[in-house]
Amino acid sequence: MSIATKMQFFNIKFYIGKISFISLATNFDAHLKFSRIFYKISLIKWRAMIQDVQISMRRSLTRLQCAVLFFFWETHLEKNALNFFIKNVVLSRHKDFFEKFLLQ
Repeated sequence: MSIATKMQFFNIKFYIGKISFISLATNFDAHLKFSRIFYKISLIKWRAMIQDVQISMRRSLTRLQCAVLFFFWETHLEKNALNFFIKNVVLSRHKDFFEKFLLQ
């Protein structure tokens, strides 16, 4: 299932606003290997991707969760890192969403 199809399936419209990708990378560097992947991504592309996104879901996600969602989509991190994120970072009430959406 493509990302676009998944987004339509969950009827998600994203709005993140102003998030600093650099601070996001710094916060999760030790566990999610952001430093290794960070330089492979165009910062301009990242800013464009997270600038005007809106969330329309039954359960709202935090800006940080949305930013990490986009990061996983963009970089295709290995499942181990994603599993770590789901188990240790995401609020438990959103765990089922991330599991269904990202681990299919």
